[in-house]
Amino acid sequence: MTEALGIGLHSSSVQRALHGGWKYDGPCPDAGLGWTRLQKHRICSRQGPRVDFEYVAPDGKRFRSLVAAQKHSSQLSQDSAVVCTACASEECTPGNDIVICEGACGLAFHQ
Repeated sequence: MTEALGIGLHSSSVQRALHGGWKYDGPCPDAGLGWTRLQKHRICSRQGPRVDFEYVAPDGKRFRSLVAAQKHSSQLSQDSAVVCTACASEECTPGNDIVICEGACGLAFHQ
């Protein structure tokens, strides 16, 4: 399943989280294009079972709340152009534009 997440900063951040006990929950369009939501189940002594969520940005940064993820996503869209997930470059050349996957991952790659 993790092969579908792409490569680069986003993927390495997701991989570190998966090794830390987090589970892949799917893309998170509520945070923005190219975001991934992870989940972790735990037992709280007072409240019983609990599910925690973590949001991974296309640039690999991780957030514990959807509000913080949306704020970062908004700032990313204002600050920069689309960045290739594989090489972290935003440079386009003729015939090698950056395209955004319309599938489940929503990540951007050079053609």
